[in-house]
Formats: sequence, structure tokens, C-alpha cells
Amino acid sequence: MERVSLIFLHSLLMLFSWLTLATTDQIKSDESSLLALKSRITSDPDNYLKNNWTIGTSICTWIGVTCDSRDSRVTALDLSYMGLEGSIPPEIGNLSFLVSLDLSLNSLCGPLPKDICRHNNLQRLEALYLFSNKLEGEIPLSLGECPQLEFINLSYNNFGGHVPSQIGNITQLKALDLSWNNQRGTIPKEIGNLHNLRYMKLESNQLIGSIPREVGNMTALFELQLRNNSLSGMIYYSPSHKFSYSS
Repeated sequence: MERVSLIFLHSLLMLFSWLTLATTDQIKSDESSLLALKSRITSDPDNYLKNNWTIGTSICTWIGVTCDSRDSRVTALDLSYMGLEGSIPPEIGNLSFLVSLDLSLNSLCGPLPKDICRHNNLQRLEALYLFSNKLEGEIPLSLGECPQLEFINLSYNNFGGHVPSQIGNITQLKALDLSWNNQRGTIPKEIGNLHNLRYMKLESNQLIGSIPREVGNMTALFELQLRNNSLSGMIYYSPSHKFSYSS
């Protein structure tokens, strides 16, 4: 009986050691992702990252970083309004526990990594705030592979290309703001799949063509902003469905 107990205890210790090692590796992965972001910052006028994001200190004490209390994994990153210049590295997608990413109100430039949500990246992400930067290039198609996204705000940037039809796959989405960019082409009809969407702002782009009839399927829609484009057509919706619409 004593021998069985010792074997059981040994197994528990081995399991605990394995879990501890796995968690340590995951925390190191989060640290590497954050340091990759730091390495892309070319201007940090108040030295927020330079003086605080240092190796040898817990990433959970770094400015702008919020961690899960149980596993010490990064769940939120808020570096908004810090005057940062630089770009966003692909490694940001390796923050696998991230729920909220807010880099808004800075001067970040370059593209948003095209695989930001691909390969099971950012599967927990619910909020993506990148407004008021200098980001450019196309909005990644892979955003459609972040199933938990509820809030996307990419407004006041220089994003070009087309509004990705893949956004229609994000059925949990409640707010979408792509206003004040350089989006071209038509509004994809797949937008009509967003039955939980309450706010959609696409004003001040270069959108053309007819407003998709499928917009009328968005029964939760409360506010729709489409002005300063070259759109035409009507929105078909139930008489009982009332929302604010500006074209």
C-alpha cells in the first residue's frame, strides 16, 4: 500500500513539474512577443517601454500589460495615447490569451500583420482598437478567423484595398468602425451575416456601388454611418426596425 502511495505521489510531482514547465514556456512566449513589439518601436517619447519593459522583471508588471491571475498569461495590452512610433510585428499574434488589444492614438505605421488571426492566433481576442494611427495596406483577410471579436475600430488610418468579405464570418461582432480610411470598392454583402452588429461606421472612404440589400438583415443595427462615399440605393428593413442612418 505504501509503495502504491509513493508511486502516486511521484506521478503527481511529475505532472506538477510538467505543468510548471509548460506554463513557464508559455509566459516566455508572451514575453518574446512583447519584446518583439518593443523592438519595432522607433520613438517612445516618454520612455514608457524603454524604462519599464525590461528583461528580468515580470511582464505582468510592465506598463500597459494585464495578466490572468491564475496563469500569468497576457490578457490585455493597452498602449494607447503614448505617442509611440513604429510598426506592429507578426509576433503580436502569439499572445494566445489576449482578449483586448488597444494601440490607438499613437503614430504607428506600416501594415497590420496579414496572419494576425491565422494559425489559431488570437482566438480569444474580443476587442481590437487601432484607431488614430498611420497604419496602411489592406485590412487582413485573417480577421475573419478571430471568432470572438466583438469590437473592431480601425478608423482614422490609411488602410486601403477593399472591405474584406471575411468580416462577415465574425458573427459575435457588435461594433465595426472602418471610417476615415481609403477603403475602395463595394460593401460586401456578407456584412449582412452580422446579426449582432449594433454600430457600423464606414464613412469617409472611397466606397462605390449600391448598399447591399443584406444590410436589412442586420436586425440589431442601431447606428449606420456611410456618408462621404459614392454609394447609392436604399436600405430595406422591417418597419419596426429603427436605427440612425447617415449617408
